[in-house]
Amino acid sequence: LEYITKENGEWTYQEGGNIIDFSAGAGGIGYHAISLDVDSEDIPTLAYKREIEGYSYSCPDTIYRQLFMAQKLDGAWYKGRVPGSVHRYLSIGVDSETLPHMSYKSSCDGLVYLHFDGTNWVSRSLYDHSAAGNYSSLAIDSQDHSHVIHSYSHTTTEYEAYYLYNNGVNWQDFLIPPDVGGMWLSLAIDSQNHPYFARSGTTVRSEEFGWRQKDLYLGYFDGDYFYNYHLDEIVDKEDPATYTGRYNSVALNSNDDPYISYQSNGDLKLTYWDGADWQTEVVDSEGNTGFYSSLAIDSQDHLHIAYTKRVQLKYAYYNGSNWQILDVDTDGYV
Repeated sequence: LEYITKENGEWTYQEGGNIIDFSAGAGGIGYHAISLDVDSEDIPTLAYKREIEGYSYSCPDTIYRQLFMAQKLDGAWYKGRVPGSVHRYLSIGVDSETLPHMSYKSSCDGLVYLHFDGTNWVSRSLYDHSAAGNYSSLAIDSQDHSHVIHSYSHTTTEYEAYYLYNNGVNWQDFLIPPDVGGMWLSLAIDSQNHPYFARSGTTVRSEEFGWRQKDLYLGYFDGDYFYNYHLDEIVDKEDPATYTGRYNSVALNSNDDPYISYQSNGDLKLTYWDGADWQTEVVDSEGNTGFYSSLAIDSQDHLHIAYTKRVQLKYAYYNGSNWQILDVDTDGYV
């Protein structure tokens, strides 16, 4: 597990010099469960799964699927094990008191919410069912309230998306309309503490290509009503090779305008609201790319996207005029 930053226009990557944790056995580090947040003091906090050799799917599985957290303080990384057993879909947010909050899917407890209250770790199962917690995404609002989106899988192709938030007293739970599916979820909170959530929908399965999503949706909840926008689609839903909306990531600029990065038919695409209408563009179309995209918008409203092209870690940056695409790490499988 490595951590890389860009300083003065240059990536800090050096062979063996950025390692936070490593696995010496047959287990894995961070596979399907890794998440990063940076607090108001620019301190990075990382949560990740650490599997050790001999892990099983039996419950409880706290021995083999360990949850770890790491923070970088005064130039050094400090890491430790956190109570809990994470299967996948781990998401972390840090509040104004620099206290961490996490959501994740547990193979034993469904959707789990975990936070540190300053003294103790407090864990709660929000959906105690093994079919819950898929594509979990968490965000913290300006009042330090937690918002979580996840999906519940009725079958391998039928997913329902749910939105939960803590109002400071209890958790509120909503089924997100319309019923168009709920795979590949991402979440962002606007300046009014209202959520935006991106998701893919209309899942079709074929023997040759497996699961393919045919639509990209953006949802918004104003506290009373849900609003949904159908932003991209594969017109021929029966074409087994085509897909869109996968590996999506939503972020908001200083005007609360939403931007979504995602993979569509092997390309990295971006859809966004320009203040008057929806716009869509291709960011990177070289080879089969756009996996696991993660979008962030800086204080100057410039866009930053980290993603992979199979075994390569890529970075796309929009400087206000055009896209710059860089290779971050091409050594081995990343």
